[in-house]
Amino acid sequence: QESLEASVGRRVCRNELWNVNQMGGWHLGYAQLAALQPVGSPELREQSLARWARFPGFVDQEIENLRQGLKAGYSAPKTVVNRVIDQVNGLLALPVDQSPFFSPASRDDDARFAEQTRSLVLDQINPAMQRYRDYLENKYYPAAREELTVTANPNGRECYDASLRHYTTLSRSGEEVFRLGEQTVAANLAAVI
Repeated sequence: QESLEASVGRRVCRNELWNVNQMGGWHLGYAQLAALQPVGSPELREQSLARWARFPGFVDQEIENLRQGLKAGYSAPKTVVNRVIDQVNGLLALPVDQSPFFSPASRDDDARFAEQTRSLVLDQINPAMQRYRDYLENKYYPAAREELTVTANPNGRECYDASLRHYTTLSRSGEEVFRLGEQTVAANLAAVI
């Protein structure tokens, strides 16, 4: 119940409108998912090809969500955007056979599946990632917020409090956490001296 209530509370953040994250962004999650994609049978190979053929549409939707977010005043901090650009550049710089998106083929022994997967990576997945990277670099970064704090976004204060509850399961305000931190540091310093 706590998890559901906390998730509902975080809706105020509108994370889907500024989903640029160097720690747990979709570009990292999908790279990990590719390494977990089951293969080894004709049915599983078809599932893999079908899943990754849809990836460019997902990326294009993410770009559109970011566009809408900027229009509504939501963005990630510039420092985060830079890190994500670097991560995406790293993914794009890999030879196809080393791309995490080629992982299903590298774990299967079907030559035709390997060629189909190679084609997906070269002709669809990497171009989609390139579009995302280009959008971040050329359009999003210039409009992204300078401030690190989420309170710079619309409903940012409410988002901060909702996120705090989500991550701690405690209904405390940011001020309460800050005061508790100050008291703890002061007590630790007094104990050392």
